[in-house]
Amino acid sequence: MEPGLSERRPPWRIGLDDVLAQPHAVAGYLLTSSVIYGLTEVHVQIASGELSIFWMELEPWAPMAASDYPVERVSISAWANGRITAVPLDPHKRP
Repeated sequence: MEPGLSERRPPWRIGLDDVLAQPHAVAGYLLTSSVIYGLTEVHVQIASGELSIFWMELEPWAPMAASDYPVERVSISAWANGRITAVPLDPHKRP
């Protein structure tokens, strides 16, 4: 059996099986591990075993924030067939 995300030794690699089987654990790990720069929120929107959808918020990189670049909101979807999409949720707010 694969160890839980918190029990793995670095580097923690999150695979599709993890995303589908334990999306809430993946969300918690991403939020607390600092592996994604600027990540401030992760919400699991759908967790069906065949599809996981995460909504994330990311603070902009400091030089971009200084130029009034907004907080980025993105939806990441992962299907059991391996298809993965990332779509900005508010792209019209970008400069």
